Formats: sequence, structure tokens, C-alpha cells
Amino acid sequence: MCIRDSFITTAIGYGLITNIPDYKDDLNSPILPSILFICISYVIGLMFMSVYGMACDTIMQCFCTDEENQKEKGREPKHAPEVLKEFFAKVEADHTPSQ
Repeated sequence: MCIRDSFITTAIGYGLITNIPDYKDDLNSPILPSILFICISYVIGLMFMSVYGMACDTIMQCFCTDEENQKEKGREPKHAPEVLKEFFAKVEADHTPSQ
């Protein structure tokens, strides 16, 4: 996903620097700026996806902690949205060995 977005960003940047007169007149070759577009957009996409992945992991960890704490008291998870509860119930049912 990051690579695709990098190439889209590079294509847009290439189009801008080759079609806008201020850049077109001062630029000898669009190759170096295009390489910089690829590198910078890839790093930014990678960092964004890293933060997004960490947020997803944190939500899952909070749900598991809430579920463990509430199971000790004999209750359902207290702070989890219904959609997340239903998802985990379905996954648990799918992976429960049948007798």
C-alpha cells in the first residue's frame, strides 16, 4: 500500500514540476525530484501505517485487558463497543474445537 501511494504521489509531483512554468523553466531534469518524491512519500506512508498499526494493537490490547478483568467478576467486557464484542464472540466460536 505504501509503495502504490508513493508512486501515485510521484506521478502527481512529476506532473506538477513538468507542467508548472515556474518549475519547468528552472529545472534541468525531473529525475532527481522524482526520486526524492518516491523516498519521502514512502517514508511518510510507512510512518503513518506504523502509527495506525500501533493504534489497532492498542485497541485490541485494551479489549483483552477489559475482557480479562470483567471475566474475573463474571461479567461481559464493560468498555468494549458491541461490534467488537460480536466480532470476538464469532472468532471464539469459529475456533472452539467441536466435540
